[in-house]
Order: sequence, then structure tokens, then C-alpha cells
Amino acid sequence: PSARCTSLGHATSPDLVRWDILPPAVPAGPDWWDANNVWAPDVVWDSGRQQWAMLFTGVDSLKVQRACAAWSNDLSAWTKEPANPVFQPDSLTYYWAPSQRWSPCRDPFLFLADGMWNMLSTAALRLGGYPGTKCGIVHRAVSSDLVQWQDAGPFYVNDGASTGHDLESSQYLTRGAWHHLFFTEQDVPGVSHIASDSLGGWRMADRRVLDGGDAAEIDQFDPGVDIFSRYA
Repeated sequence: PSARCTSLGHATSPDLVRWDILPPAVPAGPDWWDANNVWAPDVVWDSGRQQWAMLFTGVDSLKVQRACAAWSNDLSAWTKEPANPVFQPDSLTYYWAPSQRWSPCRDPFLFLADGMWNMLSTAALRLGGYPGTKCGIVHRAVSSDLVQWQDAGPFYVNDGASTGHDLESSQYLTRGAWHHLFFTEQDVPGVSHIASDSLGGWRMADRRVLDGGDAAEIDQFDPGVDIFSRYA
């Protein structure tokens, strides 16, 4: 995006149809690492701290992207984590560097597994060593507290015809024995979905493009009913 996203918006609804727009939740800046843009928030309840946690993408003047966090007691007033940014990729392994324009580390998606938080993000590998060839991945990092994150490597590697394309806005869920991964592939219109009966068994050859939107989210507000929403 060329336009500056100067804040993360906030709206509430009693029924997911009628919405009231409230003051923005999190502004860009004043720190340099998110002064240019703030993107793609994901909000979860952290039972350890008894607070709401938001992971979002902080973007600097070169469009270098980093994972950042904020906290809230009421989903309205948010305080940025003093340790921000909470995660950024290693420049020797990943196609990312503080001076490299449009370094990808964006669109965090959070889920709990075996008592640990998992964060999936858009990132890219350096194939063949530094500086290497760019290969788009869904990256995974793990944490016990949503602040200290450890690199857990690729969650899914783009194995399609255009491996250099970023895989954006990932969503992961399980239904029965099936593992479902949703994402938007750079320069490929629409929301992509692939499923496998084993974790990590996804292949781009099995991909279905669901519709012409982007940045899908799959939520359950009522048990057993999945709500599919996306930017269009």
C-alpha cells in the first residue's frame, strides 16, 4: 500500500450487521519502527495476564515490517508493549533487513497449541544462502507470554509456480482430522484455501481460490458456526 495507515480502527456491533465506529484503537508512532504504518491486528485474550493482547504489524519509513504488541483491559484503551517490536526475522535466514525496503514480516495470526502461543506471519526465506533467492513462506514463531518470541521456522513454504510470491493474511484452523490454511498469494486475486490430513502436508497444487476477496478471517461467534469474512 502506498497510503499511510495511521491508526488501527475500532468498531463494535451487536449482530455483525450494524456497526458503530469508535475512536481508533492504536495509532502509528511515535516510535520509528511503526511511525509509517500500523497494519493487520489480531486480538486474543491472554489468561496469564488477564488482559486482551493485540499483535499488529509496525511499519517504518522503508516499509520494513516488524511484529508489535499492545495490551488492553477493556478492548478500548490500548497500551503498546514497551519491548516493541516483539519479533523481527533474522536477516541471514530470511529475506528481511532493517535497510531492505519492503522487508516482509506482517499480518500476525495467533493460536494456542500445547500451552504455547503460535504466531503465523508473512515472511520469506533466502534460498541458497545470503543474499539468496526469495521464497515466500508462512512463518511461525512461538511464545509463552506473547512478548518473548522464538523463531520456529516455516509453517508452510510456497511450492507453487511462483515461489517468490508472498503469502499474506494467513489463517489456520483444524476441523476434525483436517488442517486448513487460508491465505492471499501476492499477485493472485482471491482468497486461497488448502487442506491436508497432516500438519504441514499442504501443496499449492491442491489450492482452491474461494472468491475474489483478500485477507480472509474465519471466526466462530456461535459454537460450530464458522463466519468467513474478507476484504473486498
